[in-house]
Order: sequence, then C-alpha cells, then structure tokens
Amino acid sequence: MSAQGSSSVKVAVRVRPLNARERLEQNRICASVHSEDHEIALGVDRLFTFDHVFDLACNQFSIYDHCVKDLVSGLFDGFNATVLAYGQTGSGKTYTMGTALDTVSNDLTPETGVIPRAIKQLFEEMLLRVEASKDKGLPEPKFNVLVQFVELYNEEIIDLLTQEKNPQGIRIHEDTTGSIALKGVSQVSVAGPLETLNTLRQGALNRTTGSTNMNQVSSRSHAIFTVFLKQERASELNGESETREVEFLNAKFHFVDLAGSERLKRTGAVGDRAKEGIAINCGLLSLGNVISVLGSNRGGHVPYRDSKLTRLLQDSLGGNSQTLMVACISPSDGDLAETLNTLRYANRAKNITNKVSANQDKSSKIISELRQRILELEAKLTDYESGKKQFDVDGVEVNTLQYQENMLLTSERNQLAMRVRTLEAANEALRSRLVTQQMSSYNIPSLPVNGEVNGEANEEEHTKAFQTVIEQLERVRSQLFESEARCDKFEAEVKRLKEQKEMNSIIAKMAFEGDVDTDQSNAMIETLDKAAIAECTRYILDLEGKSLTRNDSIESDDYADEGTVDDDDSSHNDDTLYEARDAMCEDLVDLHAAISHKERLIAELETSKSELINMNKNILKQLQSSHERIEKVQAERDRVLQNFEKAEKGGSESAVAKKIRKEFEQKLNKLRAEQKALQAYENKCKTLERQKQKDLEQITKMKNEVKDLQTQKVKLQQNIVAENKKVQKALNEKRKFEAKAATQNRKYENKIRSLESHGNQLETFTKRTAEIMKQLKRELAKQTVRRGPATPRPNSVKNRVPLAGKSKITGAEMWSNIEKNVTAMINKGVLNLQLVEELDRQVEARKVILNEISQVEDMFAKSRDQNVRDVLIDELTGKKEKLTYIQSQIHQLNSQICDLDTNQVGLHHSIFPNLFKVMSYVQQIMIG
Repeated sequence: MSAQGSSSVKVAVRVRPLNARERLEQNRICASVHSEDHEIALGVDRLFTFDHVFDLACNQFSIYDHCVKDLVSGLFDGFNATVLAYGQTGSGKTYTMGTALDTVSNDLTPETGVIPRAIKQLFEEMLLRVEASKDKGLPEPKFNVLVQFVELYNEEIIDLLTQEKNPQGIRIHEDTTGSIALKGVSQVSVAGPLETLNTLRQGALNRTTGSTNMNQVSSRSHAIFTVFLKQERASELNGESETREVEFLNAKFHFVDLAGSERLKRTGAVGDRAKEGIAINCGLLSLGNVISVLGSNRGGHVPYRDSKLTRLLQDSLGGNSQTLMVACISPSDGDLAETLNTLRYANRAKNITNKVSANQDKSSKIISELRQRILELEAKLTDYESGKKQFDVDGVEVNTLQYQENMLLTSERNQLAMRVRTLEAANEALRSRLVTQQMSSYNIPSLPVNGEVNGEANEEEHTKAFQTVIEQLERVRSQLFESEARCDKFEAEVKRLKEQKEMNSIIAKMAFEGDVDTDQSNAMIETLDKAAIAECTRYILDLEGKSLTRNDSIESDDYADEGTVDDDDSSHNDDTLYEARDAMCEDLVDLHAAISHKERLIAELETSKSELINMNKNILKQLQSSHERIEKVQAERDRVLQNFEKAEKGGSESAVAKKIRKEFEQKLNKLRAEQKALQAYENKCKTLERQKQKDLEQITKMKNEVKDLQTQKVKLQQNIVAENKKVQKALNEKRKFEAKAATQNRKYENKIRSLESHGNQLETFTKRTAEIMKQLKRELAKQTVRRGPATPRPNSVKNRVPLAGKSKITGAEMWSNIEKNVTAMINKGVLNLQLVEELDRQVEARKVILNEISQVEDMFAKSRDQNVRDVLIDELTGKKEKLTYIQSQIHQLNSQICDLDTNQVGLHHSIFPNLFKVMSYVQQIMIG
C-alpha cells in the first residue's frame, strides 16, 4: 500500500569535544547546547534552533536512537532515506557515520557509528518480520539486499567496491520514476550484517584520505554508501476481502559522508592537496546554492546539474526521500568562522521540503486499488439489497426507515439490558441485607467448651454455618418463586393449546361435512386467527403459521363452493378439502405432542417444587435439632459443675480429684522455683540499670562539652572565612579595575584600526564608482550621438500614464538605494574577512605564546639558581598576562563576527527587492 506526503529535512547538530591539540593550545569553547529548547548558542547571543542538538558528552547510541532508527524502519514500507553528514574538516563526520571501520564484528561498541548500527537493525527487523509472518500463518516475506559504495573525488565518480578505477564508464541518469541512479557501478548482494560490514570495510580502505594541518586523517572525497532493499510480501487485508495480494516494495538508504570544507590558508595544503581542497569546496558551494534555493521557498530553477555531488543528492534534497542532515561542528573558538558557516547551511536546510512516497510496484498497486474499489462497491450493493440504504427523490443516498428503526430498537435493547443488570445488582444487595437481618432476628447461645477461647471459636463457626444455611434458604425460595411462575405460565399455555385443539377439531369436522355455512366458518376462522396471533405468537409460532395456512385454504374453498362451477371444479375442491383435513390432523398430532411435552415439564417442575419444600422443612428440622443439642450440652455442663461443687462441700474426694490435685501441686512447686530464679535475675538487672544510668549521665556531660567546643570552632571558622572574603574582595576589585582599563584601551585601539580600514575601503570604493560612472556616461554620450535625437513614441516611458496608487520612484533613486545597500554589504563583507583574518592571527599568536610559556616552564624546572628562577617567574607572569589578553581578543573577535553575521542576513533581504525593481526599470527603458 502506497503512501504519499511531504516531509521536511530534519537537521541534527552534534558538537564534538575538544581534541588533544586544541586542549594543548588552550582553546576555549564558544558553542553551548540547550537540549531542552533544541537550541545551540554561538558566541554570546547568536542562537540557532534545530530538530535535534547533541552536546559534547553525547554518545553514538543516543544519536542513532533519536535520529536514524525510524528511518531504517521506514525502508520496510518502501520509503527512501538519507543521512547526510556535513561540517568542516576534522569535525567528526566520518566518526559519526562509521565509514572508517578498523575491525568487523557483530557486537556494537560505544564507538560504533551510524552505518554499522543501521545495518544490524536492518537484518534484525528482517528476521522479526519473517517470524511474525510465521506466527500469523502468512507467507514469509522475501528480502534482497544490495549495497554500493562510491566516492566523488575531484568531480569524478569512483566505484570503491572494485579494483578497476574507470570513472569514464560511470554515468548519472534518471529512471522512469524520476529517481537518480548510477550506471556502471557494481552492486553487491549481501545476506547478513557481517558480510555487509566486510563490504563497507573493503570500500573504506579504497577511499582517498590525506593529511593536513587541521586533520591528520582527512577525507579527500565525498563518499556515498547506499543500501538497496527489495521485498516481496503479502499485502494487508482491505475491507471484507479474505485474499491477500503480493506487493513488491523497493527502497534505498543513502549514507553520505561529505568531505569537510576547508580554507587553504589554515590547512596549509599545496599541490594535489590544494586541488582536492578546491574541488571539495566547489562541490560544497554548489550544494549550498541548491540548499539556498530549496530553502527560500521562492521556487525557480534548482541548480542540481552544477555539480555531480548535487546531482547524486537530487533525491535527498527536494526529492523522494526522508532526509536527515547531521551538522558536525567544532566547539573551539579558533574555528568559529567555520562553525558559523556550517550552522548557516544547516539552518537553511531545515526549510527544505521533500515529496515522500512509497516505492511500490505499479501493477501490484493498481490491482490492490481495484480490489479495494470492488469491495467498496460490493458493500454498497449489499446495503441497497438489504434495504439498509436507498435514494430519495433528490437522488441523495439516505438510510431507510427500517434501518433507522432497527438502530433505535438496538439502542433501546442495550438500555434495557443495562437496567436489568442494575436491578440484579440491587436485588443481590437486598438479598444480602435480608440474610443479615434474619441472622440478627435469631438468638443462638454460644457453647463455651474447653475454655473461653474454644467457646468463641465454636460461636464463630455456628454463626458462619447459620449464615450459609440462611443464604441457601433464600436461594431456594427464589428458585421456588421462579418455578411457581413458570408452572403458572405452562398451565396457561396448556389451557390455550387444549382450547385451540378443540377449535381446530370443530373446524376440521365442519369443513369436511359441510354442515355450517361459509360466513359462520369464516367468523370462527377469524376468531381462531386473532386468538393465535394474540396468545400463541411466542410459544407455538410454527404451528400457528401452519394452522393459518390451512384455514386460509378452507376459506378459499368455501367461497368456491358458493358459486356455480362444473363437476371438475367440484372434484378439485373435494381433493382440497381432504388435503386440508389431513393437514389439520397432522397439526393436531403436533399439538398433542407439544401438550404432552409441556405436561411433562409441569410435572417435573411440580416435583422440583415439592422437593424444594421438603428440603426447606429438613433444613428447619436440622436447625431445631441443633438448638436442642446446644441446650442439652449446656444442661450437662451445669450438672457436672454442680456435682463437683457438692462433692467438695461433702468432703468426699475421688481418686481422680486427688490425682488432679497432686498434679497441680507439682506444677505450683515448679513455678515457685522458677519465680525465685527470676527474682535473682531481676536483682542483677536492677544493679546493671543503676550502673547504666551513671554511664548515661557521664555521656551526656561529655556530649555537652563537645557541643560547646564545636560551637566555638564554627565561630572561629566563620571569622576566618569573613576575613578571607574581605581580602579576596579587595584583590578582585583591583584586578577588575586593571582588566577594565586594559579592555578599554584595546577597544580604543581596535576602533581606531576599524575606522582607518573603513575609511580606506570607502575611498577605494568611491574611486572605483566614479570611474564606472564616467565610463557609463561616455558610453551613453556615444550612443546618443550615434542614434540622434529620440522621437517620442506613444508607448515610450515618458508618454506612459503612471498607475494609480503607485509612487513615482525614478531609476536613479532606486539605483541610489541599491548602491547604498551594496556598499554596506561590501563593507560588511570586507570587515568580516578582516575579522576572520585577525582571528587567525590571534589564534596563531596564541599558539606561539603557548610554546614560549612551555619553554619557560621547562627552563624553570631545570634551573637551580634562585636568581634565574626569579627572572623566569617574572617572564612567565608576563607571558601569561599576554595569553590572557590574546584570549580576550579572540573572544571579542568571535562576538563581532557573530554580530556581523546577524546584520548581514538582514541586509540581504533589503537589497534584492530593490534590485529586481531596477532591473524592471532598465528593461522598460530598453523597450522604450
């Protein structure tokens, strides 16, 4: 099943940690991440918002789980996907993508990149879908996975999976669906994750890399690893169809590892490295132009063909693909210019909208749609045939009255069922209350046998037994009432059946003998029909239908007998009467059988009723017997107690009593011995308690002393901290004053240099503009002399009537506005270049001063002369102060570059509308 829609390019920004070289050079972090708001701050107040942002501590799993996992799952529904890694050289693109494989393993490590994780998930989901189909009893889906790996090196496409380097044999073309494909590139079929990773590793070893000043292992080409997934599966059931179609889905996943943008001045590239850098920057420039056009939403031509890179990524940018752009940036303040450019690219890319659709085979898609349409039409036809729907006088499809009545009856039935459940619950509650009240109405004395505890237990058991008996009685009573009601109902039914039997016999006899007239028989038949319809509809519906059919036949025969007919008609009527009589006899037999069945049921119910009554009597007898036994046991207990008391008073004591008395005396002696031992133990405990009390008093005294000492200690510490704060505050104020003065001086110096540079730029631009204006005037004068005086034409500019509601802006004014804006933009661009160059100089100066500090520290560590060490300390202090100054300069330059970038964006928006107006004005002049 295909799906269509639009999907914007998702952008994720990853900030890598500072590397060892940057930490050694004491580079500061200029980029901060706000994960909650999906924002990244550059410098002081330059904010960018993206779909995902990942800070320095983010791991590979988090990036994959948040950004790429769903894209891999979409492959199985026929959706293309692309992951595009973009950023400056050394920003971590190859590490994030995972194209530089050293070893191949089925296990994922924390360092594993996006591509190996996606490959593992792809094959795991294939197995899961096969198992799910087996569990559902469906045909197993068939998968075919192909991979290709190419690089774009110096604008030449190279196949990394073959040893033959033949860029001329590789061509880019569009297939019939408009998708971009490569001809002449090998595609390798893979059957598992290990085989796929081995293929990836083989291609990564063939990729071109090199060393520059910014990255020891720098990718010198753009690499694209593509996974093609072809699957054949059973489609989902649509509507009421029980057959499944086979659908064919194709999808591809581009993993793009772009080479990093670089400045030759910083990389120090020469020769082949310089050519590679130029080719890389040209491809990225074309990519930036495509992103700008697609992200501007102005339409127009998209320059895909300016570069092979943009041509290869045509599906991923603005085409049929779900695209994720991972912008990798460096947090170092020395790379702020490159980081700012990367974030600008990414910010424009998130405005691109792709047209996403599932890649399904057209024939299977059409068949599925037609089958779905057939099912819908069959469902509508069934509704019309069953009377559920019809067309009104206006031709509008509406529900019939029968269907609406059925819906109302269904709703009423549901309400009644709910009411029945409510009444049953209330009935159960009332029954429980009745049982409780009946228990309270009985007064059953308890039986205290073998002491008080046993008496309470027996009382509880008797109470439970009595409650059970009462509940059984209530259930028996309910069943008895129901049985009586059913008996009454069956007796009434038997009575009606007997009456009907007699009536049918009379009618059959009358119809056979012909002793009554037709009106009388018709009246009796109508009486029978009404009685049957009114009384026997629920119980004997089939018999009633047969009886009515036979009676109608008799009635029609009677009407036929009244007229004048020939002998053939009379014989035919006689046959009909015989048939009717036989049918009535059959009906009577059926009625006898039904009556006998009902009588048997009644007898069974009466028997059940008597059994229930007997059971009730037996239960009452058992209760009475239980009461009598309880009273007898109580009387026996009282008699034994009275006899025992009389025996004690009479002085006669039996052998049993003597034995009991002896046992009690032995127990008493034993208890007295135990009591003496316990008294001795109690005295010992009292002695220990007195000693414990003394120890507690001593401990309390010592705790109070410790508490006093702690209080004194805290006060002393507070006094020390207060004094330290005073001293530190004075030192901080002094340092702030000195730093503020130094910063103010630097600002004045920078402002002076900026004004001087700005003045030089204005002077240069003014001279250049004056020369251009002179040249234009000379050319205009030559054309005027060559053409002669112009004759006014009706369609000329002068004779045109200005449009109402529009201001009269001359070309000179518009040109003046453009000239001002262009001048401002040029000045800002030149200033930006100067700031970047100054930033590079300050970064180099920081490297130099760090090397000098390192050398001085080594000399200080090796020296043993105190005088030399004092001199080195002074020198080291001065160099550290200079380093602090350079760091502040770099921070200030970063802020200026960010502010200038914000103003530059607004200037672009103000220039282009006026430029278009001037072009239109010039076109009118040329036409005139």
